[in-house]
Amino acid sequence: MNWLLAPFAILLGAVLTAQIATNAQLGKALENPYIPATVNMAFGLIVTVILTWAL
Repeated sequence: MNWLLAPFAILLGAVLTAQIATNAQLGKALENPYIPATVNMAFGLIVTVILTWAL
């Protein structure tokens, strides 16, 4: 199982870096950093629930 988790962790690290950059840009464009953060948290919650039920 560890052989599966290591590449997944690397992929998530790369996605997190891109996500931080897009949230910062969107926050500046909307002049409100809370909107991108809220959308990010809601999306993460939905994906977590779906993956939890699927597995």
